[in-house]
Amino acid sequence: MSTKDIYARLRTAGLTHEGACGLMGNMQAESAMQSNIAQRGMTAMSDADYTAAADMGAIDFASDAVGYGLCQWTYHTRKRALLDFAHACGVSVGDEAMQVEFCLDELRTSYPGLLSLLKSTNDIYEAASEVCTVYERPAQKNIAIRADYAQRFYYALSIEGGTKADTESDTLKETLTNETVMHLQAILVTCGYNIGTQANSTGVDGYIGKKTVAAAKDFVTRLEAMV
Repeated sequence: MSTKDIYARLRTAGLTHEGACGLMGNMQAESAMQSNIAQRGMTAMSDADYTAAADMGAIDFASDAVGYGLCQWTYHTRKRALLDFAHACGVSVGDEAMQVEFCLDELRTSYPGLLSLLKSTNDIYEAASEVCTVYERPAQKNIAIRADYAQRFYYALSIEGGTKADTESDTLKETLTNETVMHLQAILVTCGYNIGTQANSTGVDGYIGKKTVAAAKDFVTRLEAMV
């Protein structure tokens, strides 16, 4: 999977754009979005070796207190449930798609209130904060960092078409682009410029200045109305 794949799965599960990004911001803070990562400083094994040992039953994965995976699951009952879920799916405990499904399963069964919020919120900070304090519960609640990661996902995935209004996203961006070009051209012409040539760079008197301001205000007003 990729970041976009994880996002798409969360959206399919009903999370809002903000809810999905809030959850992913926490994953980024916990694991840098690496599903086979073992908590630094808690084991001398490499991530690959630790994962292989967990899959083979060569270590006490559930009870060793080593944070693991996208969400850095640590508590013994949650790690046991993660390992059992992986076995039921017939995949490695480090499998990314499985971990996303396990996360959603945990939200449905153990954190229904949080899941409901993530399916309804339009507040990116609220989503990141609630996942941190309710689901992740780290020793150091670095909410600002998680919210910042969430905000970055929010903008990156919006640009790639993952907005709340997915079906209108491309049309809106195209319309905004066309409107921007037309209005900038109008403003330039008002100031005495022709596109590609400078017709009048110095003849900006009070009358033209007022027209320029009016055109700029109209441009901003129209963009605000469209958004």
